[in-house]
This record gives sequence, structure tokens and C-alpha cells, in this order.
Amino acid sequence: MPDDRPLPRLPAEPLRRMDWPAVAPWLLLLRVPEAVAGWPMVVGGLAAAAIGSAAADAPLGPARPWLVAAHVWSGVFNYREPSAWGVVAAVLWVAIGAAIIRITALRLTRAAGRGVFRSLLSGIRSTPSVLAAAALLAAPAGLVAAVLWSLAALTRLVGGPPLAEALAPLGFVFAAIPLAVLTLAAVVGLPIALAATAVDGADAFDAASRAFAYATQRVARLAWYAAIAAAVGLLTTTLLEAALGLAAWLLAVVTGAEGMLREPTGWFARAAVRLARGYYPAYAFASFGAVYLLLRRDIDGQPIDELNQPAQSPAA
Repeated sequence: MPDDRPLPRLPAEPLRRMDWPAVAPWLLLLRVPEAVAGWPMVVGGLAAAAIGSAAADAPLGPARPWLVAAHVWSGVFNYREPSAWGVVAAVLWVAIGAAIIRITALRLTRAAGRGVFRSLLSGIRSTPSVLAAAALLAAPAGLVAAVLWSLAALTRLVGGPPLAEALAPLGFVFAAIPLAVLTLAAVVGLPIALAATAVDGADAFDAASRAFAYATQRVARLAWYAAIAAAVGLLTTTLLEAALGLAAWLLAVVTGAEGMLREPTGWFARAAVRLARGYYPAYAFASFGAVYLLLRRDIDGQPIDELNQPAQSPAA
């Protein structure tokens, strides 16, 4: 006779969680807008207004928000004041940027950290290290440029223009191309050095060495991360400008203030727009930190969620 007894149930296998950081680490960049919301936006907006960013009061554009976003991006770190103020503004942005990177890195890694004001103080304290790292990154390019200029002057002095023209191809291959590569490495490495100082508390030499290594060892990976960060930044800022334009249009319809469609009028509207556009510098610095975390994982094998946590002083 057939056996009608039910078959024994096998124990259900537990669901396995996908290790997304290992499978697709670049997904970390999609979380940057979430990390920027809140205090980083406020800090970025206040800094842009105080420093005098040319993009703080850019006209609104309800019809074409993507063009407005591109216009604002082009003026985030440009200033209305003379060029001498640009040096001071750059130093201020280094301190503000280090604080924003620290805050958003803690959010991206879901690590417990210090508050906003302590992060600002940490950014101020890290400014000398970042400036020294920038000098170290620029030193090789400066040395090559000085040697190239000296050889060109000596050639013109000894042999005149004919000798200078004859040696120009050699100078282009053996001096101009290395100078361009070193300059590009310094420009790309500066945001990495800033992130290394803010995230890991690196000193100037460590930050400069990491920046140069990360900028040259995984060029394709760096370009891929930068492309994703740029695409996310342009998309989110387009949505931001669309929201600002819609709000201006509704306000113009209700109050009849047609000028709101061109630029915000009144201190409250200007303050609201400036704080909202604090997303631009906050996102830029936060993306520096996210790309740094990814490159550190790829090159040094250090986990993304491993951050430098200063020791807490014991309570008295």
C-alpha cells in the first residue's frame, strides 16, 4: 500500500543579506544627497553667503532648472570681490569643507561622532595641514616649471631663437607633458588630501602621499566615481532648482510679485534660497569624502565604515 504519511519539512534556509558595499561600492555615492540634508546644507549656505559666492543670489529659472543648476554650479566658488579676497575665501572654504566632509562621512558610515560645532572646530584645526599638503602636491609641478623656464631662458641667451625653436619638440616631450601630468595630479589630489585630513586626521605628509597615490594608481576607478558623483549632483540640483522655481511661480501667482520669477525679493525669500543653495557646496565637499572612502577601500583595503575617532578625554 502506498505510504500516505506527509514528508518531513526541511528547515528553511535563512535569507542571506547582499553585501552591497562589496558588490557595488559606488552605491555609496547615491546616499550623498541624504547625508547632505540638514546641517551640511545650512553650513554651506551660510558660508556661501558670508564669503560672497557669486551663485548665492543667482536668478531663478522655473522653465529650465537644469540651466539654472549649471549656472549656479559655475559660480559656487567664484566671488564678487577682488581676486585678493579669493585667497582668504579659499582658506575659509578649506575649513568649512573639512567640517562638511567630516559630518557627512559620519552619516555615510553611520558612525557615532561629534556635533556640528566640534566638527567646525576640527575643520579649522585641520586647515594648516591641508594647506601644507597642497603645497607638497604643487611642489613637483612648480619645480619642473622652474627648471623648464630656466632652460628656455638659457637656450635663448646662448643660441638665440633658432636654437630655442630647434629644441622646442624635446622640451615639449620631456618637460611640458610631465608638467601637465604633475599639475593635473595636484589639482585632482587636493580634494583627496582635504578628505584624508577630515576623515582620517592625516597630517600634511600623509595626506599628500595618499592624494598622489589615489589620484594616479586607479585613474579609471577615480574617473568612474567622479562621473557618478557629477551625474547625481547635476540631477539633484536640477530638482532643487525646479522646486525653487515652482515655489517662486506659486508665490508670484498668489501675490502678483512677478519679480520673484527672476530673482528672490525680500530678506526672507533670499535667506530661504541661499540656505537651499547651500546644497551645492555641501554636496561638492560631501562627494569628495565619499570618493575618498571608496578609493581608500580600493587601494588600501580599508573598510568604508572605518573612521578616525579622536579619543574622548576622561571625565574629571
